Amino acid sequence: MAETVRRVRLGPIVAVVVLGSGAVLLARAAVRLTDLVGLVAFAAASAWLVTPTKRRLSRRFGSAGATSLLVLGVLAVALVAGAAVLADLVRASDELVRRLAELDEAGGTSWMDRLRRGLRLGEGASSWVSSLPGAVVADDPGRPAIGRRVIDLIVVAVLMGFFLAEGPSLVARTVGAWPRHDRDEVWSMVRDVDARAGGYLRRTAVGMAVGASIAAAVGWAAGAPYPAAIGAWAGFWIAVPTVGWIVAVLPSIGFALDGDLADAWRPLAVVTATVVLSFGLRSWRAAARRMLRPSSAVVSVCVALGVAASGGALALLLVIAAVLTVAVVTSPHRVTLPTPEVDRRTIVVGPLALPGGATGVVWGAAVVLVTVVTMTALARASSGVVWIATALMIAVAAERPVSWLVRRLRIPRQAAAAVFLLGTAIVFAGLLGTLVAEGPESASRALDQLPAVVEDLEGAPLVGDWLAERDAAATVRAQLEQLPSRLASGDGATSWFPTLGAQLTGMLWVLLLVTAFVLDGPRLAPAVERHVPVRWRRQYHRLSVVGFRALAGYAAGAVLVSAMNGVVVFVLALVLQLGLAPVLALWAFVWDFVPQVGGFVGGGPLLLFALVAGSTEFVVATVVYLVWQLIESNAIFPAIISDAVDIPGWAAMVAALAGAVVAGIVGAIVLTPVVGVARLVVAERRRPDFPGRVEGGANTPRVIP
Repeated sequence: MAETVRRVRLGPIVAVVVLGSGAVLLARAAVRLTDLVGLVAFAAASAWLVTPTKRRLSRRFGSAGATSLLVLGVLAVALVAGAAVLADLVRASDELVRRLAELDEAGGTSWMDRLRRGLRLGEGASSWVSSLPGAVVADDPGRPAIGRRVIDLIVVAVLMGFFLAEGPSLVARTVGAWPRHDRDEVWSMVRDVDARAGGYLRRTAVGMAVGASIAAAVGWAAGAPYPAAIGAWAGFWIAVPTVGWIVAVLPSIGFALDGDLADAWRPLAVVTATVVLSFGLRSWRAAARRMLRPSSAVVSVCVALGVAASGGALALLLVIAAVLTVAVVTSPHRVTLPTPEVDRRTIVVGPLALPGGATGVVWGAAVVLVTVVTMTALARASSGVVWIATALMIAVAAERPVSWLVRRLRIPRQAAAAVFLLGTAIVFAGLLGTLVAEGPESASRALDQLPAVVEDLEGAPLVGDWLAERDAAATVRAQLEQLPSRLASGDGATSWFPTLGAQLTGMLWVLLLVTAFVLDGPRLAPAVERHVPVRWRRQYHRLSVVGFRALAGYAAGAVLVSAMNGVVVFVLALVLQLGLAPVLALWAFVWDFVPQVGGFVGGGPLLLFALVAGSTEFVVATVVYLVWQLIESNAIFPAIISDAVDIPGWAAMVAALAGAVVAGIVGAIVLTPVVGVARLVVAERRRPDFPGRVEGGANTPRVIP
């Protein structure tokens, strides 16, 4: 009897090669692929939202006529509104550039005047402001991409027409992928999601359009500057629940403060209209039955990630995706994905079961596509991830003072959060005012005295002879004299001013996210826990409580220790009369959050100003600050922080360095407590009383309740 010969099947090998080659090609074109997927998804979402309008128009014009009217109408409105907004943005940037140019034209012979002209602050700010209209509209300030955005808009309109015509059949085919006995439940979920999520999004879209139109009309009638841009800004932000109206009124308030008192009523009229529209939209949405109500934290996170990755269009798409996700999770109907069945062609690799044949290739291609698009979007939104992580840390730290205000003053949580955030904003505004008022004078005085300080150091022991041999004082004086001319021949502020603008934008986003997290955190956390599967809910609750307590304890302790460090620097600066005491204290406060090295970096400006003030001031400041740092590092910090998060020194250093590489000082601050919380969570899962743990021998298992 002939022996049966088993041969290697080529199908799986070919499938792996095809998927690998496709992954490489997708990775090479990841950015454009992500944009294409975004365009298709935005067109599909737009077609879904205007489907009820199409049904009404179809009764009069037929299906084809209704589709054509909707596509042409959306395209015309988008082009007209975009042109009006772009024109206002260009006029606003031109006006601001003209005013900033006066900085470089101002006279003055002081060292700071020459330094300002050398840095070309006006030119740097003008270059950044001039790029803003293109960045806002095209999200690509490095090259003219307005035409590409117009083409993208036309593509979206065409795709929307396709989805309007073929949408019902596409949905039916998708539902048909489920087994026959599950389709009724799937259709019930589709109708439920369409009713709740679709109702919320349609009302929001109508409110945004009406709000933008009314705000622009009020601004135009009152003679406020740039009404189209202000209206579009207000219409975009009033869609964010609870906190959106705060951001929506900022440009109008800025114009009111910048102009004459007699003309302040013009932008204030726009502010009033925006606030009324925002709360009116909130009441209109709340009045609808079975309406979905996503929290402001969820919407704010989506908007931040979308704006950081690709601008306002992606932000709207992410909001739609988040609302759909919330609707699916909270739906009373439960369905599972129609995954392929395991058969003889299935490839089993450990716990993984990979479908074979053409089905496996399709599933693998889908997984590769989703992975590439997701990773590319996250890479483009890296700044948004940093904003969210920073805001979460601040919100956790703010939980204790807000709860204390609620208990002490017996006021609602929103009022307590408003008091806390307003107080914090006032403190930072005061520090900024101090920097603006005293900064130029203090910096000019320090630079003028620097050659004399170096000359005094030439008579000091140890380093004096070395400085005198190299004529350090004359060299420093000559370098300072040549510095303005060198700056004038270089790039000036044009190279670093965009970075400064990005940092300012990031700070504003963090403030917005902190507000949303503080207001909605207590409501969002229980809502998430309710949707955790029952068999895992006790474990999730235990780990979330441990993690939150550890993070809150670390944040509160770090704030206390950093505040003590800031107070020490503030007192030293006042006693030694160094100037800019609040700013030096704020610098020391922020840097003290970075483990190991943050305290010494935070004291650098203090010691520099003390060195300029004189040798006695420098010695006193150095001795006092070093002694304080030794006490803080070896006694105060371990006593306060170790009760919340016990992080070994080497782990804290590695986490700080890794965070600094990824996201600068913010990453160094955020990643350290995250590592500590992860260690606590792992240790908690190993405890013998952790829910669900089995104790005893193999013959006598016992599940701990």
